[in-house]
Amino acid sequence: MSEVAQVIPFTPGAAAGRPVKDLYEVGEIPPLGHVPKRMYGWAIRRDRHGPPDTAMQVEVLPTPELAPDEVLVLVMAAGVNYNGVWAALGKPISPFDVHKAEFHIAGSDASGVVWATGSKVTPISHYRLNDAQFSPAELEWVEDLARSLSP
Repeated sequence: MSEVAQVIPFTPGAAAGRPVKDLYEVGEIPPLGHVPKRMYGWAIRRDRHGPPDTAMQVEVLPTPELAPDEVLVLVMAAGVNYNGVWAALGKPISPFDVHKAEFHIAGSDASGVVWATGSKVTPISHYRLNDAQFSPAELEWVEDLARSLSP
């Protein structure tokens, strides 16, 4: 095969003229910086606690609103580990005993692109649109490693 992949740059200007929507299909990417009102997610609900293949269901959910000091990451890759399995089972503790939300989206491993920033997030805080990011768990590990290697 001699097909060549087309590279489409992620730049805010590239979105000019593209219509924005409230919901994008899986695999469809909104214009950089646009946050749709709804999103697809693998949701767990209290009344579905059980094996992950039945507890986790794809649903259309409200997109969380950003707090002023938060960033929204468009997730390009995610993993499920035993924390997600336990959340689905509701054992040894249900995530709904910790938070009172209507649904829970499991996951602590993800990577993607900073898609939107809260009003107090500045480039000086190290988060800019289109930056590659890793999950908080991975960032903490990297920060711990950096501290351990510092003189």
